[in-house]
Amino acid sequence: MTIQPGAEQQLQRALLALLLCEFPRKMKREDLERRYNFGGPVDVPIKELHAAGLVWCEGDYVMPTLPARHMEWLELV
Repeated sequence: MTIQPGAEQQLQRALLALLLCEFPRKMKREDLERRYNFGGPVDVPIKELHAAGLVWCEGDYVMPTLPARHMEWLELV
């Protein structure tokens, strides 16, 4: 996995934050693109988050993994 600087990192952070906020609801990729106006396709950032083990994908649905949810919980403490 490569770490991209700048806009790609910000998009990954924004996507993960939204998915964590919406959990336990599964989000559709097209809903993420249309409703939340991330400025383009979310496939590449989702693939990067999936490769890092931070999101789980099933078909068109995406949601945060247990490790991602646990890290969010640790930050809130």
